[in-house]
Amino acid sequence: MAYAGNNLEQLKLRNTESIKEAIYKYGPISRAEIAEMLQLTPPPISTNVASLLQQGLVRECRAGSVKEERPSKHTLGRKRVLVDFIPDARYAVGVERGYFGTQLCLTDLRGQVVHAEQYRDEIEDYGQAMDAVSQY
Repeated sequence: MAYAGNNLEQLKLRNTESIKEAIYKYGPISRAEIAEMLQLTPPPISTNVASLLQQGLVRECRAGSVKEERPSKHTLGRKRVLVDFIPDARYAVGVERGYFGTQLCLTDLRGQVVHAEQYRDEIEDYGQAMDAVSQY
């Protein structure tokens, strides 16, 4: 992707989002694979992964301790340390109001539905309906 008019903060934010996306799509994945994939140097990868580890969003696991879909090109040296999202570290809530009622769902970081419910309500005012959902 080509971006015009970059400043340092935008670049850092874009790198962070790209690193999260790579971990989400291809995890467990090594820092070296992320750097190669995104064409970034190792320092921003390590800094961002350290931040994600500190936030409790990702975990480290040794190569060989998980089933790898992508064989490594590197066979010598120390074993790779892979990073992957911790699915239950955070959750997202989805709310849909429609003609047939309100649907709620709770998903983990991998997008797996943890809980889902549907109920019928008679509230027409959107604000009041969202207040009712927050009490649910």
